[in-house]
Amino acid sequence: MTGTQWCSWHQGPTAQPVLMAVDHGDHVAVNVYACPPCAAAHQTHVNAPSKSGVVTPTGET
Repeated sequence: MTGTQWCSWHQGPTAQPVLMAVDHGDHVAVNVYACPPCAAAHQTHVNAPSKSGVVTPTGET
C-alpha cells in the first residue's frame, strides 16, 4: 500500500476505512476507497459486482 494517499475521512484516531474486495475474474481488486470522494475517484472497482464477497485486510492489488 505504498503511495496510498488518504483523504480526511481516513485520517485521525477515529478513522475506520472500509476495505472492499471485488472479484474481477482474472484478479481480485481490494480497495480502501469507501468514503464518497474516494469511491467516486475509484468508482469502477467500487461498483464492480463482487463474485466472492471476500473482504481482506490487504492493500489494493
